[in-house]
This record gives sequence, structure tokens and C-alpha cells, in this order.
Amino acid sequence: MRAGKGRDLVCAADACYTRENMDRDVLPKILWNPSIMRDSLATLRKLRDSAGATMFYGHDPEQWAATPRAPAAVI
Repeated sequence: MRAGKGRDLVCAADACYTRENMDRDVLPKILWNPSIMRDSLATLRKLRDSAGATMFYGHDPEQWAATPRAPAAVI
């Protein structure tokens, strides 16, 4: 998703619940295939770290607490 101003915004939703999942490669307890989940996290991490995308994790309470509310701009 394009965030404007030349930046990309990735809504990870349930592909990555929290920043800790991505940063520490922590997998949820309930998942279909750990290998595929690790590959997905690696792809998302590459978008964030190499491409500079802003990542919105699906269920990260710290991120959501710090996210501006409408009508304020998110990024």
C-alpha cells in the first residue's frame, strides 16, 4: 500500500502479530506451518528494513497505543 510521500505502508494484519514476532522471529503458538511463517516474517522484515516500509503489526498493543487517531495522519 502506498503511504504517499514516496513511502510504503504494510498492513501485516495476522501475517505478523507484533514487532517482537518479527524482530526476534517469535512464532505464535497456533499456526499452520512454521517454515512458511518464518519465510513470511523474513519477507516482511525485508520490506521494513531494506525497503524502508512502515509496518503495521496486527496485534501490537504498544504500536497501536502510539498510533495517531483519525483525522491525524498516521505517517
